[in-house]
Amino acid sequence: MTALRSLAATARARPALAALALMLAATLFLAAMHGAVRFVSAEMHAFEIAFFRNVFGFCVLVPRLMRIGLAAFATHRFPLHAARGLLNGGSMLMWFLGLSLIPLAEATALSLASPLIATAGAIVFLGERMRGHRWLGLALGVAGMLAILRPGFEEIGTGAMAVLLSAVLVTASKLIAKSLTRTETPTAIVAWLTALMIPVTAIPAALVWQTPTAAQLAMLAGIGALGSAGHLCLIHAYRLADVGLVEPLVFFRLVWAALLGFLVFAEIPDLWIWIGGLLIVAATTHLARREGGPSIRRPPGSYSG
Repeated sequence: MTALRSLAATARARPALAALALMLAATLFLAAMHGAVRFVSAEMHAFEIAFFRNVFGFCVLVPRLMRIGLAAFATHRFPLHAARGLLNGGSMLMWFLGLSLIPLAEATALSLASPLIATAGAIVFLGERMRGHRWLGLALGVAGMLAILRPGFEEIGTGAMAVLLSAVLVTASKLIAKSLTRTETPTAIVAWLTALMIPVTAIPAALVWQTPTAAQLAMLAGIGALGSAGHLCLIHAYRLADVGLVEPLVFFRLVWAALLGFLVFAEIPDLWIWIGGLLIVAATTHLARREGGPSIRRPPGSYSG
């Protein structure tokens, strides 16, 4: 409690510093969650892990939803919420599948490209203008992805394809979220997404179902807790400071993932993964800073993990 009060005081006095601390904490929580997913995937299918991630994630929201009541789900645009639930659920299934198949650092580095895909999607589907800084950002991002994948030199396996598909699906979800934010409350957007992702992931989970042991349930609950903690830190970091300020710290997700991969799974990322990750983070940071600073905010509940 003392640490939380200290952080709150810091946030009031120095919001930029608090935002950086929150972003760093978010990268650690999310990397730990992804490491736990990879660890549990040795005994359980990734689809079942995704289902329990959503169940425990929804449990975190229940106290807030009980205070608000049915008003939390008030909406006139349910079809868009349903589409978003399908897309985000599919994205999480592919992301967890990728985590179970390829090294942790490689999956993390590829997932960092999601904001770049979102930028390209906004240009193609929302008719946003293609300015010079966007060309540069996208070029850097593509170079980063090519450095990681090295097509023609390395085989692009199922795991890498699953991570890239996850990024595409979550990008489509973000584009829908951008439309929903014009008429829906953040609570409704998050509540519908979290609730709908449970049945979306339950169907594929049922096909590979195995009843988890008590130890596995504890790990799954930990995955849900780490994911929720990471998302809360992200939300507060973006509220306190411009995306352009905190976005460079996203690279620490790769640092933590490489460290966990080495310590837990004896995985050593090669130089190309570091080069690709740096290029992708540089690209997303460049875009975040040039797109208007304070006006840039992440859509609520837009992350697939």
